[in-house]
Amino acid sequence: MLPIFALANAGVVLSADGLDGHGPLVLAIMTGLVLGKPLGLIGASMIAVRTGIAEKPGAYSWRQLAGAGALARIGFTMSLFIAGQAFPSTSEFAAAKIAILVASVCAGTIGTIILWNAKSPSEA
Repeated sequence: MLPIFALANAGVVLSADGLDGHGPLVLAIMTGLVLGKPLGLIGASMIAVRTGIAEKPGAYSWRQLAGAGALARIGFTMSLFIAGQAFPSTSEFAAAKIAILVASVCAGTIGTIILWNAKSPSEA
């Protein structure tokens, strides 16, 4: 999923101590990445199709779009940049990095499962 050099360059230190006292921050970051991003992508797509702004190609299903939306939440580099700007405190930034890493792994797993089980409209 994420190359080893990306983790090393990001300075992600996997330590439970980095999460002490930052539970709400970690939960908020993970919820935003794992739920918010794909819901926004799928919701905006549905609105665009229903209002006639866009047209959904018949070659893929809504479930496949949901899988792609799940994979879209694997934003590691930009998420770290934004977290670095938002959390100048070293301890908060360390907790944010761990949350981003865990959310990215969860997102990749969820997206893979959704796409693995999705059928194209021609197969349905």
